[in-house]
Amino acid sequence: MHKVFSRPDGLKAVVQDGQCIVNLTNHDIKILSPLDGGALIEIPQSGVVARIDRKPPDIEKHAGFPVVRDVYGGISGLPDEVDGTMYVVSGQVVNLLNDSRSDVVALGKQVRNGGGDTLFATDFRRQY
Repeated sequence: MHKVFSRPDGLKAVVQDGQCIVNLTNHDIKILSPLDGGALIEIPQSGVVARIDRKPPDIEKHAGFPVVRDVYGGISGLPDEVDGTMYVVSGQVVNLLNDSRSDVVALGKQVRNGGGDTLFATDFRRQY
């Protein structure tokens, strides 16, 4: 059974099997629980979004055409690692971390409706 609560830092989180899950995306997420008989667990937005800090793009020319390369800085909104806590972030954030944080994951396989909207995820993933 999972429970939604507010942590001392003010972030909303869910506890599942004694572990804390904090959603640092900009939307509520649903994931299929491996414990509660396959029930869907809704993990609400925490109140903070982990984002990639972007710098102005690097632009060069090739055969007269502009070639733009995105330039990334650090990541804002990602709390420090806390034992027993997992942070759910966007796929771009988890990829930029490049497995440097084992406590940070993104949604893995997603089940979608006919319109392409995500209904729920079946697992979490780390970097591609």
